[in-house]
Amino acid sequence: MSQLVLRNLSVNYYLEEQAIPVLREVHLSIESGEMVAILGPSGSGKPTLLYILGCLLKPSSGSYQFQGRDVFELNQIELAELKNKHFGFIFQQFHLLPRTNLIQNLLLGTRYNHWDNRSQKEWRNRALDLLNQMGLESHLEYHPHQLSGGQQQRVAIARALINNPSVLLADEPTGNLDSKNAANVLDLLRSINRSGKTVIIITHDLQVSQCCDRVINVLDGKVFEKVPPKTRSESSSSPAPLLSHRSSSRSRWNEDCRTAWQNILRNKSRSILTMLGIIIGVAAVLATMTLGTYTREKILETYESLGVNKLVVRAYPNWQLKATEAVGTIFDGFDEGKDLETLRRLFRDIIRISPVVSDCVQSVTYAGKSVEPSRIFGVNREYLSITNRNVLQGQPFTHYHVKNRSAVCLIGYEISKQIFGHRSPLEQRLQINRCNQSYFSCRVIGVLNSQKSNNDWEDPNKQILLPFSFLLFMGDRWNISSNEFNLTTKPGTPLETLGKKIKYYFQRKYGKSAVVYVDSDEILVAQMRHFLNLFNLLLTGVALISLTVGGIGIANMMLVSVSERFKEIGLRKALGASENEIRNQFLVESLFICGIAGIIGIGFGIVGYHLVLFFASKFLKQVQFEFVFNWASIFFAFCCIFTVGILSGLVPALRAQKLEVIEALRSE
Repeated sequence: MSQLVLRNLSVNYYLEEQAIPVLREVHLSIESGEMVAILGPSGSGKPTLLYILGCLLKPSSGSYQFQGRDVFELNQIELAELKNKHFGFIFQQFHLLPRTNLIQNLLLGTRYNHWDNRSQKEWRNRALDLLNQMGLESHLEYHPHQLSGGQQQRVAIARALINNPSVLLADEPTGNLDSKNAANVLDLLRSINRSGKTVIIITHDLQVSQCCDRVINVLDGKVFEKVPPKTRSESSSSPAPLLSHRSSSRSRWNEDCRTAWQNILRNKSRSILTMLGIIIGVAAVLATMTLGTYTREKILETYESLGVNKLVVRAYPNWQLKATEAVGTIFDGFDEGKDLETLRRLFRDIIRISPVVSDCVQSVTYAGKSVEPSRIFGVNREYLSITNRNVLQGQPFTHYHVKNRSAVCLIGYEISKQIFGHRSPLEQRLQINRCNQSYFSCRVIGVLNSQKSNNDWEDPNKQILLPFSFLLFMGDRWNISSNEFNLTTKPGTPLETLGKKIKYYFQRKYGKSAVVYVDSDEILVAQMRHFLNLFNLLLTGVALISLTVGGIGIANMMLVSVSERFKEIGLRKALGASENEIRNQFLVESLFICGIAGIIGIGFGIVGYHLVLFFASKFLKQVQFEFVFNWASIFFAFCCIFTVGILSGLVPALRAQKLEVIEALRSE
């Protein structure tokens, strides 16, 4: 069975939809182990025929069989393996990668060898043996520009032989060489043919054709065969299997990363400038998300310290009530027994409830020192739990204090500090000067712990708390009002619904004589959380814009890289790289660049927002420096790095994947 068979094969090129025939109805068979010359003048279609035989070009019509199987019925992965396993290419222009040494050039084809499980060391040893056979053992670290034309041609031949192919395709192998080097190359090709390999040479040199077993003439796209009076070489070796099972044990990841790193080093300035966009973008995303979350939590701490399961109910007499309007019970303030305890019985979700009786106070005096408090309240023993307040010194109110109208008080942290300094205020008596020029005194039994607040008018650190029963007993109805009470509920209670029920209850009880308001700290905190989340999202969006700009920079660099590496891409495809492997190579390069830049960006982001917190703590007393690591933000930053790496490399990778081999190899 013939090794290569072309039947009725035609190739057309198209110029503005006009078909230009290059090869017409070609019939050709080549046996295994032959040395064949394809001879013809320039423009006759010789290279096109070679590209068809080497599976680099698909014909317009006809069929091509290799070892009995139709080549162009194979999928792109099988076709890539066929080229890598069975064909070795010797290009007229050599097509050696200019920025890699001889060893790296030879090993390029082994990268796509998935059917041979040799180790990297074994492949390197084979490359060294081939270079020794070519007489280049002392030039291992040389780059192509440091070699003569004959030496470059021998390197190209060694690269074609690295995978031990069954067919060697040579395009004008002596065309760029002097007579001495040309003779050496021909001797080398003959020795390769004698080892049992099929050798097909494109040439216009009659002397080269005389060295071959067969001569195939190509003229105006037609094939004419001439067999010289020589005995064809026969090979006793059986042909290698057409395709093998692809090995999954050899990963391409290390090689792709190595290639990406080499490309970064080759264009250091461009790579650094491109990576700078990603560094700034990732740092901005991480810093804004972390600082936004940190700020949101600190702001919410202030509000949540009031208790997010708390309801505040206020009611005031309706002074616009007309005399003709019928009402039930006239509202004159909340009563603990008739109103508050009734609510506790009616609504089982209520777990704590306290009246809040307010009085008008001008100052608090002790031993000649006077302080103006922010507010003075009469409450019961449950009030501290409702408002999440703690006693720093002393003890809170007891049931005894409330029941017996005891003249005791809890003072705020700031009042204790301003009046008593470092002395203990416990058991000391304060004089409370009221707005109606009267006064009364109370015994200090406790100091409230400091609490953060943005409201100076109701600064909790300047408040004084007394038993509500005592404050009602001491005051008159014109200065003291019992129009408010606070309550807390069981966790998970729908406060808005409960608030509506309580409001409805008092409207039914007092009719139009009372105007009732119900406020919930949970609603306030939810609104504040919603606003802060939107603000944080806005900041993150601005940072993502800068990251997108960085991603566009990488995409632009990768597109430029594809354009600069047309020949390299074409060479890789000719040596057996599948479209998927070319695409993955550029995607890995994009991810590699984004990964390096992103990790640096995360480092800069962490350092950056800690510097912001440090300097903010020096100028703002409300801010305390602390180390903050928001793992959600760091995870999001890594997701951004991966996403930008994929998206920025996708278009260049697809462009490289779809590049035609011949178009790429002929590009300038």
